[in-house]
Amino acid sequence: MPSSRLLSIKSSAQFLDLESINAKTAHTYKGDPMSLVSTIEKQRLFSASGQAKDIQFRKQQLQKLQDLLKANEELLFTAIYNDFKKSKFETYLTE
Repeated sequence: MPSSRLLSIKSSAQFLDLESINAKTAHTYKGDPMSLVSTIEKQRLFSASGQAKDIQFRKQQLQKLQDLLKANEELLFTAIYNDFKKSKFETYLTE
C-alpha cells in the first residue's frame, strides 16, 4: 500500500477517533469500525477519480435517489411522524 494512502487511512481513523466511539454510536453502528474507515477511503478515491463530475452519472444517481424516496415514501412519513410529530402534508412540504 502506498504510504500516502496508508497515511490517509490513518488520518481517517484518527479523525473518526475510533477509540472513543460513544455508547449511542456504538449502539447504532453495528459494523466493524475499520470498515467505516475503509468506506470513507473508497469515497475519497471515488471523488478523486472525477467520475462524479460527469453530468449523466449525476443525473442517474439523482434518479436512483428519487426512485428510492418514492418507493419508501410511506415509511419516511411514518418515521418522521414518530420522531417529530409532523403530518404527511407538513413532511411533504418541508422535507
